[in-house]
Amino acid sequence: MTQIVSYLSFSGNCREAMHFYQKCLGGELRVQTVGEVETDSVMPKDMSDMVLQATLSKGRMVLMGSDLVESVVQGTGARISLMLQCGNEAELRQYFQALSAGGTVAQALQTNHWGALSGLLTDRFGVTWQLYWVGNVEKPLPEKLSAPARRALAGAGVQALGDLAGFTEQTISALHGMGPNAMQQLNLAMDQAGINWVK
Repeated sequence: MTQIVSYLSFSGNCREAMHFYQKCLGGELRVQTVGEVETDSVMPKDMSDMVLQATLSKGRMVLMGSDLVESVVQGTGARISLMLQCGNEAELRQYFQALSAGGTVAQALQTNHWGALSGLLTDRFGVTWQLYWVGNVEKPLPEKLSAPARRALAGAGVQALGDLAGFTEQTISALHGMGPNAMQQLNLAMDQAGINWVK
């Protein structure tokens, strides 16, 4: 299976950074130093403790790093951020708090207009992280919604609460079969999920 793996470059603090990420995210960490590989003294002796390659693995999540590639990483390709798609809200909040320790929060956790919870931070090693959870988007429509209202919403392509974020309240309320009671149920469910109508 083809897979893209995030590979970070450091200047001598790769081991510290990768242990920090392991503490924040969990997983198994393997670290290989220059001295463990270059036994024929091709590399300078003061580089023997530098990390040749470190790999943090947890399920499908793989994060790699090294002390030896920073000098060759230049230009636009170096300006990237890591997107961490979380499995649930509690996991997102835990990771966000842990990764932001000693770093800078650029955007506090917030629910965007279509119901996804996200935040943006730069950790203490200068790595930018976008954390993301889409759980609210997949929340179902209210159970007590009438059959005519469900048919009207289905005709507009609305299958879940998150789909409503692409519409104005006036557009949905004008659909045939959408009465005041149905709109009240939708608004209540959207408020609880943190999903907003298009203004």
